[in-house]
Amino acid sequence: MDKFILTIFPMIATIGMVYCYIPQIILIQKKKNADSQSIQFWILISIFLLSMFMMNIKIYTSGNSDALFGVISQGANLFLALVILIQTIYFKRGR
Repeated sequence: MDKFILTIFPMIATIGMVYCYIPQIILIQKKKNADSQSIQFWILISIFLLSMFMMNIKIYTSGNSDALFGVISQGANLFLALVILIQTIYFKRGR
């Protein structure tokens, strides 16, 4: 069960996250409009995702090599959230 929680589940979660983020990133980029996005939301979620990413790094560096997939999953989640945050700031400032 631990193997599922620490390896398989994060892989499934990463695929799901990418599937959810990519269309939004493409839409914002194509329309060059982020009016429907909240800067405050993306700042807060980025902070929370950073804390989750750091926690997964700590688990991994504490000797649990199975936690690597959690690090990758949270790293991807943080990266994609930061992409949308940057897009939101960029396109809202350009108005």
